[in-house]
Amino acid sequence: MNEYVEIDYSIRFIGISEQAVKCIVTFLGAENITINPYYKDKTTFSVIHDLHKDVSSELMKELSSKIDEGEKDIFVSIFIMSDSEIFEIPDYVQRVINSTGLKTTISFTVSFE
Repeated sequence: MNEYVEIDYSIRFIGISEQAVKCIVTFLGAENITINPYYKDKTTFSVIHDLHKDVSSELMKELSSKIDEGEKDIFVSIFIMSDSEIFEIPDYVQRVINSTGLKTTISFTVSFE
């Protein structure tokens, strides 16, 4: 495996209202959450919640069903220092994908520095 690989997994809510943001924070707490104005529409927000091994897929399913606006996905961000690697999505992330039925978006960045 590559000497430098960084992979992050999260659930994203994009283009949502302030009320939906409050619902997410109330539901999950403020830990492991990033909230920013959505770059395409500054009146809405994007919320990113990091997924870790102890994440409850049922909790993510319940949260996903509570937010009925904007876009939602499971986001996989991969940053590597070479152009050839094979990655497996961990079981805990796969359980969240299967439970929520959300699409998976992958960002793959290669640095040759």
